[in-house]
Amino acid sequence: MLVREGHEVETANGGRQGVDAFLESQSAGKPFLVVITDLGMPHFDGRAVATAIATASPRTPILMLTGWGQRLAATGEIPPEVAGVLSKPPRLAELRQALVQCLGVAAEED
Repeated sequence: MLVREGHEVETANGGRQGVDAFLESQSAGKPFLVVITDLGMPHFDGRAVATAIATASPRTPILMLTGWGQRLAATGEIPPEVAGVLSKPPRLAELRQALVQCLGVAAEED
């Protein structure tokens, strides 16, 4: 869906691999503009991903996909590093809006 929208997408099988791909791309001078992570993953969950990404690049917006999005918002459990939470499966309009907001923030800070 994101590729059809014209975005360049890098995928990873799990949180640790995602963080490693982010760091490698950053080191190569090709930083990710936005990181989208799932919350529930074994061994290295979305919270750990958000912490690692924010530590390496505090200005990179992070979106979290989860089946517990409404619960996270209601209980105030959204990690502070996360710019937005989308419920799974995300609606295309919601994903577009979240990306516009994140990319707008990223562009304004540069």
